[in-house]
Amino acid sequence: MSRQILIASSALLILSAAAILSGPAGALAHEGGEGAPFLDHLINFLGQFHVMIVHFPIALIMAAGLAEILGLIFKKEFYFAAARFIVVIAALSAIPTVLLGAAAEHGSDFTGPYADIVETHEGLGITTMVITIIAAALSELWRRREDARLKILYRVALFAAMAAVTVTGHFGGELVHGIGYWKW
Repeated sequence: MSRQILIASSALLILSAAAILSGPAGALAHEGGEGAPFLDHLINFLGQFHVMIVHFPIALIMAAGLAEILGLIFKKEFYFAAARFIVVIAALSAIPTVLLGAAAEHGSDFTGPYADIVETHEGLGITTMVITIIAAALSELWRRREDARLKILYRVALFAAMAAVTVTGHFGGELVHGIGYWKW
């Protein structure tokens, strides 16, 4: 089972990276090509769903980390099993979230400092997705092989994903609510 999940996660990661790097507009709608306006419109439409689904992987990554912490505190296998399940779902949900984010960027008209924030948010979103997929794969490997090094790497990746999604969300918040929305 873990080999299948690792292979599936790796395949999804590679396909996602290829789609992101090629860019939805470049891959689907060639400038001046037949059907380009429809495809641009479709990509822009799909990009609107990013803000709706983005909260699922955020909540799932944080819930997986919380479950892992509770497992460490209370020494209950239930929490570790919950973290393992949740991080896999988080990794899988991060992929369409990033792809829809790329579609949203395609349809955006941010300028000035907002253009820089979009680029930062996109890079961090991709990084968060990759770290989460790595955490999910390491979790499965650790559970199957019971290697203490894999357990440490999994936890480092999971907690790094929690940090990454927090920072990514901050920049997303600046795009939605304005620069400096987070004031003390």
